[in-house]
Amino acid sequence: MTASKRKNEHVDYVTQELTKMVIVTDIDEKENSCNQDPPPTNQMRTPMERLKRLNAQWGQEGLNTGIINSQLEEKKPFDALDQEIGSIIEDNKIEHELEHSLLEQAEEIQTNLTNEIQQAKNLYRKETSDLSYLSEQLSNFQEQRHNWLKEIGELDDRQRASQEKIALYQAEASQELDMIMDVEEQRKQQVPRLKMTISLFASTTGIKWDFEDPNILSGQVVCFICILYFCFLSHFVTLRYACISRAFVS
Repeated sequence: MTASKRKNEHVDYVTQELTKMVIVTDIDEKENSCNQDPPPTNQMRTPMERLKRLNAQWGQEGLNTGIINSQLEEKKPFDALDQEIGSIIEDNKIEHELEHSLLEQAEEIQTNLTNEIQQAKNLYRKETSDLSYLSEQLSNFQEQRHNWLKEIGELDDRQRASQEKIALYQAEASQELDMIMDVEEQRKQQVPRLKMTISLFASTTGIKWDFEDPNILSGQVVCFICILYFCFLSHFVTLRYACISRAFVS
């Protein structure tokens, strides 16, 4: 049972008891109105004092009605009211303390929530600033990516053009290589004929070839009449041979 519910029940009980006492008090006042004078205005008693006075009068004079007397003896209106009022005051005190405690807890919770809200606002501002910075960085990266993709496309075009040129150059080089190989083959085919010609020329002119010399086209010319020989090199053969021929003829 909560304090508010107990309080309401106590109030109902006290109201019933006060109603009964007011009825009894009215009867007593009517009976004693002729014999008693009204109290002075400056000596008016409080409701609690009046209840005590009525209780004392009931104890001294007694009542002829058995039902009312038995109810008064069983419930003892003043003590019951005193207990009920004390219980109400105690409940009010407990309720006030509970309310005060709840208010303190509410203030503490409100303070904590205010701090948490402020922290959340600060965090939100920080995250908003970070998000703005990251969005700007993302825009820069996207722009750089677009530029790089453009450069990659240009490089791909240049690479394709270079590959086409390389294929063309390879075809031309292959043709040139075929021509070179044909020339070399022709030269190789002419070697036996050249050897025969040189051998015939050597036997006719008396030239002895020195094949161990680095300059292969070098040798000696023998003059049988003068019993002399001359050394020659490839780029001097024609000149010296011509001189020797003129000297031999003369």
